[in-house]
Amino acid sequence: MITILSDLPDTVLGAEASGTVTSEDYQNVLVPAVEAYLRQHGEVRLLAVLGPEFTEFAPSAIGDDARLGLSNIKAWKRIAVVTDHSHLRGMVNSFAFMVPGEVQTFAYGELAEARAWVAA
Repeated sequence: MITILSDLPDTVLGAEASGTVTSEDYQNVLVPAVEAYLRQHGEVRLLAVLGPEFTEFAPSAIGDDARLGLSNIKAWKRIAVVTDHSHLRGMVNSFAFMVPGEVQTFAYGELAEARAWVAA
């Protein structure tokens, strides 16, 4: 499940994942939010939180994530990924070079720092 976060500065789009994230979550929640954000701001600063309630990405969601990342690739300004799942932090760091913007990972306890960094 993906929930759009509402307690962020207007310059930041936030999304929190919990449980199993599915393709439907991307298509019905995250993609429309990113598209609306892009229309309004022209670039994306994304705070992605995969907290303690997050368990996994369904296989179909992994492809959706890649497609979302590649769509409007030059629009991604900053991406902060917050998670205590070390394998996810490692994966994000491995692919960060493909994003023209900045990508940084944070532990869940560093959520406040992630919020500040992505908004800067």
